[in-house]
Amino acid sequence: MSLYQPYPPFDCPKELGMYPLLFDEGKATLTQEMMHTLQRLGKILRMPLCDHIRIEVQGHADSTGSERYNIGLANRRARAVTYYLIYDEGITPERIIRSQKLEQGIWTGEGYGENVPISSNDTEKGRALNRRVQFIILPPNER
Repeated sequence: MSLYQPYPPFDCPKELGMYPLLFDEGKATLTQEMMHTLQRLGKILRMPLCDHIRIEVQGHADSTGSERYNIGLANRRARAVTYYLIYDEGITPERIIRSQKLEQGIWTGEGYGENVPISSNDTEKGRALNRRVQFIILPPNER
């Protein structure tokens, strides 16, 4: 019997899926903690084992405020995260699904407003979970 036990294979999608970012109500500003999380995410995305991975950056909001406001807020959240990944972490825009370069030269992700909750908007805890940016991992050929 060998004492050597190999490490389990690194699972890029599993690792990347562990990083939802939760925002304060009405805010789209990245905190130091979020930037630290995005640095870890960028490090994973730059690993040779994960360089084929493409992600969708999805911004979300709770149901506080109008639908129009929440879609704009969700877009600002997705934009802040996408911008950070591209300009601070060096992730190429082609690896971020549905990223768009706006007229001002700013890259943005996809904002869904309050339309895709993961928890009830009837409680503060639920609303806090819905104010998020999450990453969806897609195969290299899916767009």
